Amino acid sequence: MIRYSLTILFSALLLVGCSSVQPTISTNPKDLAWEQTIDLSPKFALSLAISPDGKLLAAGCSDGSILFYSFPEGKRQWIWQAHKDWVRSLAFNHDGSLLATASDDNTVIIYNMKKHSVVATLRDHTDDVVALEFSPDGTLLATGSWDATVNIRETESFTLNHMLRGHQIGHVNGLAFSPDGKWLASGGNDSRIVIWDAQTGEEISAFSQDNLAPKALAYNPNGKQIASGTDGADLWVWNAETGTIRNRFDHTSGWVKTVCFSSDGNILFSAGDDRVIMMWDMLTSRIAGSLIGHQDQVTNVIVTPDNQWVISCARDNTIRFWGLKTEE
Repeated sequence: MIRYSLTILFSALLLVGCSSVQPTISTNPKDLAWEQTIDLSPKFALSLAISPDGKLLAAGCSDGSILFYSFPEGKRQWIWQAHKDWVRSLAFNHDGSLLATASDDNTVIIYNMKKHSVVATLRDHTDDVVALEFSPDGTLLATGSWDATVNIRETESFTLNHMLRGHQIGHVNGLAFSPDGKWLASGGNDSRIVIWDAQTGEEISAFSQDNLAPKALAYNPNGKQIASGTDGADLWVWNAETGTIRNRFDHTSGWVKTVCFSSDGNILFSAGDDRVIMMWDMLTSRIAGSLIGHQDQVTNVIVTPDNQWVISCARDNTIRFWGLKTEE
């Protein structure tokens, strides 16, 4: 069921600069459009992915299914019952021909989008698989699990290249490739972010988060910063090369479970247990606004490639489309 409402509330406008990278997201309250809501009751979505052309949305759900919607119309196209447990992460490859899915049933499934068929089922993890990423050129797939490992595969045959064991204890919660595909960042319950050479599997560096576990990671498209959401209501932004902290932002409470950058890298989005999607201006290091409407913890937030939409899902059984305008 799809509902339409004007429940977006925007915080005070604090931006004082203008980016030279075009187009950029307008943070003027009058530029916010209608919110569209898809009701998934009784299940809820934990993960989202938008196809590279921006026309198809995939949602991974608590019953193991993947739902596919036309975008931005929000019309359901088909359902794939992929897994036996929660679907924690989804990713399209660079050309949209493949979709990778990760689940609490310990498996990763590769799905051919054209043929609507399974290419491979990967069973090398021994605990919940909660994060996965294709490299920007689509040649590698990285998966992270609560078995404390990060696996890197080539995507021609999905042969395992590296099983990385750099996290000392507990879960691997988040993964992010650098925009050039050279580096892979992983975050775990050992309170560390580890930077790996994606080709060799060598550990290059590690950042410590003061006993706060990173729950989600994102590389800025400029390649210069890494954002990490933590279990302490904090959002950290790191210098990707030096490991020094560039910014530290606060949510009101709970875990910050999802982070992503706009395609121009100027706006950072974050959300989690406090139900609010925060927008942070990377040029001024100040809050740009907030998107309010979810009634339970937000599980995932993504931005469309054209910067026109923010898409979110939450444990309130909804997926929400937040319309934004861009400035040329």
